[in-house]
Amino acid sequence: MQKNISFIEIACLVKELQILKDAKIDKVFLNPEQDLLLQVHLPNTGKKILRLHPPHFFYLSEYRADTPEKPSGFCMFLRKQLENTRIKSIEQINAERIIAITFQGKDETFTLYTEYFSKGNIIFCNEKNIILAAYDQQEWKDRTIKVDLEYQYPKKATNFFTLKKEQLTELINDTDKESIVKLLALDLGLGGLYAEELCLKANINKTKKQLSDNEITALYNEIKHLRSLPIKPFYVIDMNELVPFDLALFHEKQKKLYLTFNELLDTELTNILLKHKQSEHSKKASKKKDEVLKIMAQQEEHIGQITKLINENQQKAEHIYNNYQLIDSILKEMQKAREKYSWKEIKEKVKGHKLIKSINEKENEITVEI
Repeated sequence: MQKNISFIEIACLVKELQILKDAKIDKVFLNPEQDLLLQVHLPNTGKKILRLHPPHFFYLSEYRADTPEKPSGFCMFLRKQLENTRIKSIEQINAERIIAITFQGKDETFTLYTEYFSKGNIIFCNEKNIILAAYDQQEWKDRTIKVDLEYQYPKKATNFFTLKKEQLTELINDTDKESIVKLLALDLGLGGLYAEELCLKANINKTKKQLSDNEITALYNEIKHLRSLPIKPFYVIDMNELVPFDLALFHEKQKKLYLTFNELLDTELTNILLKHKQSEHSKKASKKKDEVLKIMAQQEEHIGQITKLINENQQKAEHIYNNYQLIDSILKEMQKAREKYSWKEIKEKVKGHKLIKSINEKENEITVEI
């Protein structure tokens, strides 16, 4: 799921994850790119991993992805504050794409906010809602995420879960959006998928800007229907969509049903993680293989050079052996000459010699060509 999770999907997950109440935090891990892993111990269940990855998704799993050997400063701070605390509550903030997890320590209460809009963020606050740490300290015109400031979130003008027909009518009449589908997607914050679903179910042309009263009534009835839909999660195979409801948009599509939305996310997203890990291992193995083959090629080249040198030296040795008597006689003559003459005199005498080519008196060397 590369898209950002919607507030409707957040509501479904928060409902399912009420099982986390009173769970103990054992360990805290943080992968690159805002991927926070809380290892929790659930009463009568055992260890699980709550994976929080804003702005894309969060879910409960048994799989813990690989984590950095050296944790970041932000991760170390969360470990110090959260390990051995218990989850007191997990809730969605109104109809916002924000979840708040409250932790009860021995003497203190903390709240961890994860934001699932824009680039996403992780903000850690004390019981007075003062920011103690943030994954990304940010500043906008009307909002600042910074240590020692009170945490504030951007509030939408309307709340989808409590929206009245009169509010919907006013929203449609006052919008500056060029179509009803964009109004639903942006002003109500539904996103494209659920905006398209409402238009389809209400039988409304999604490109229209203004609606009749009958069309507004039909649209509002579908909004109420969407708010009351039971969780029935599907993986839409050919669309690669993970949805918590059986949507009309995917009526003819091939789907795989799951018992819970969390199970759907855990299964499908963990499979993606495992495939990615396998791919990375394959790349590393291929790179290692190339390195080994390169070393082998270098060694074979070196062996070839050594073999050539051995053959040359062997030929020289055989040549010297075959001319041993000749070389031995020259050496004996030189020894006799050294008893009578200086090196300078000897060098003069051997000028033009057929075999003796040079004499190095300093090294006591004679160069003979045979």
